[in-house]
Amino acid sequence: MAEVTEGAPSMCTPSPPFNAHLSDPLVAGEVLDAGRACYIKSDGKVYQATGAADNAAAIVHGWTPKKYYVGNPVTLYNDVNFEYGSGLTPGAPLYLSATNPGRLSTTATTGGKVPCAFVVSADKIRVMRTAQAQKIGP
Repeated sequence: MAEVTEGAPSMCTPSPPFNAHLSDPLVAGEVLDAGRACYIKSDGKVYQATGAADNAAAIVHGWTPKKYYVGNPVTLYNDVNFEYGSGLTPGAPLYLSATNPGRLSTTATTGGKVPCAFVVSADKIRVMRTAQAQKIGP
């Protein structure tokens, strides 16, 4: 497994369409840094998704555009671009990391069996919900 080396992730889609975000009534269940893959837990709060196991935490419902603190309202985005790192391979699929929650790997993981992002250019990625979330998620 190869972890994707990130810089300081930031959303770079200037005006995401209304249907690209999910907000009300989401609340952070933990500190969420910018550019993190997240899921909505059964307690109704947002946590970082992880590919460590094939369970609910491996379903990506959306991505954080900025840092959120515990208990604060959260907005998640999908189908937007993020400036993410450098030296990325355009067209490469990206999966949930099994070792760093909310982050990405270049190879599939136990829970991250399907891509949740792909590389657009050497420093940008396009993020999306996982196939499981598209079938059953909010």
